[in-house]
Parts: sequence; structure tokens; C-alpha cells
Amino acid sequence: MVSRKLRTGLLMILSLGVLMAAEAYAQTGAVRGTVIDDKGQPVESAQVVITYQGGVNREFRATTNENGSFIRVGLQPGEYKLLFSKEGYQPMEMELRVRIGDPTDLGQITLPEVSAEMKAAQRMQELNAAVADEFKAGIAAAEAEDYQGAIASFQKVLEINPESAEAHFNIGFAHSKLGHTAEAEAAYQKAIEYDPSTVEAYVELSSIYSGEQKWAEALEMLKKAVEIQPNDTRYQYNLGAVALNSGNMDVAEAAFRKILELDPSFPMAHYQLGMVDVNKGKNAEAIAEFEKYLELEPEGANAATATGIINHLKQQQN
Repeated sequence: MVSRKLRTGLLMILSLGVLMAAEAYAQTGAVRGTVIDDKGQPVESAQVVITYQGGVNREFRATTNENGSFIRVGLQPGEYKLLFSKEGYQPMEMELRVRIGDPTDLGQITLPEVSAEMKAAQRMQELNAAVADEFKAGIAAAEAEDYQGAIASFQKVLEINPESAEAHFNIGFAHSKLGHTAEAEAAYQKAIEYDPSTVEAYVELSSIYSGEQKWAEALEMLKKAVEIQPNDTRYQYNLGAVALNSGNMDVAEAAFRKILELDPSFPMAHYQLGMVDVNKGKNAEAIAEFEKYLELEPEGANAATATGIINHLKQQQN
């Protein structure tokens, strides 16, 4: 049995604890309010995040009841930022100074419901973020030569946006690296279907067709590429080279002359024009083009061939 003296001691300790708690409580403040929607109806289960702005990371939370009301006690005096939110409603922020004593009454805080248009916009933002993440993963995988991983990531992009020309193109690129010619061709064609201005898709298709010696198809793809970007010397050069291989000397000559309009110091354009002139039987013009090539690139990979052709043509002239 506890003695009377001991009981008295316990009562004294309990009383002291109550006094200390009351004193501590008296040194804090509180905040309360009611959250309503734009129709004036209470918003139940809205989240209230109360963040102390005094340089110390302190965060307090409250949730509204069925009447839309909330109260949060035990707040240290100072500046706070309050965030009110609930799914389906537009969030709202406010700043507040809390003082010791009675709760600061915020009155009614309005959270308008999110409109159908805003919901659609939010959904689009989420989808765009997901697409961006998968694109980053796909590019990273391709750079690491994990082409199967790249295909998987870009396929996820297509699950979100089946008409992404860029995703189709990247899938085609990854398949081409894996040697999957048919799959690459189909992906490049899809890229063009959804965005006919995807110039690199035409170039890649021309490369596939050239490898299969389908010169007419390769030439058609490169013609489309230079229609889109006529001032790109790379595309003009590819067009000229494929035209030369296919025996279309007029298209080849036009492409190489266009290159020299854009860049007069492009050595290989002169070399290829020399080859066109040889095929056309224009020996004097061919010699001039090969000599210009040698002037610009005397140690070039085709220097020996150009020199040999020049000597042969000059012998014929004699």
C-alpha cells in the first residue's frame, strides 16, 4: 500500500507537471480557419501545411474536418507559410505571423475546384514529364550502346504518345545499330508519317536503300531531304553520290554544284564533279575539276586516283 506521504509527493509532482505544461503552452500560438470551395461549400480533408520561416526547418500539418474547419496549436511565434491543398482543387498559399496567445483566425479560405480544362492541362503536364523521363532514359541507353534498352524506353514514349515522330526515329536508329534493317525501315517510315519534316529519317532510309542497291528509292529519299534543307552540304553530297551511283548524272552534277555555291572550298565536290564529267565524256572539264580537288586536298584520300585519271585523260588528248 502506498503511504499517505508518498501519495502527497505524487500529487505535488503531477501538479508541477501540469503547471509546466500550461506555462509551455502559454508560450506558443495557434492558427485556425475554414476551407471552402468556390461555391461556398466546406472542403473536408483538405491538407494544411504550416512551415516555419525562421531559418529552422519546422513543418506542421492539419486536416480539415467535415465542416471544412481546422486548428493547429503549439506553434512557436514567428513567420509561417501556409499551403492549402486537396486533389481536384487549386492550391492556395499565404503567409502569416503567429503570436502568443489566442489562435489567429484566418476566417474562410477558398480553394476553387479545378476545371475540366485545367485538369486536362495538368494531365498533359504529367504526360509530358513522363515522356521527358523516358526520352532521357532512351538517350542514355543509346549512348551506352544499350540499344535494346533504348528501344524499350522509346516504346514507353509511344505508349503515351503514339504519334511521336522523334520516338519512332530513335527506335529506328537503335534497330539500325542492332542490324535490324526491316524494323529500322518501318520505324523511319513511321517517323515520316507523323512528321514529314523529319529530315534525318529520309537520310537514314536512303542509307538503307543504298546498302540494298535500291538506287531509285535511295535517290527519292535524298531528294526529299534536300527539299527540306537545301542548304545542308551533307544532304546535297549524299544526293550527288547516290545519283552518281545510280547513273543520274544531271542530278549528281546539280547537287555537287549546289555544294560549291554553299562552300567553294569543298574538295570532294570538285572530285565528284570530275567523275560526273568523265561519265559525260567532258574530259577537259573533268581534268579541271580533278586539278582543283588536288589543289584543295593534295594529300587527300582520293589524290592518287585523281592524279591517275588526269594522266589518263591527258594521254587521250594527245
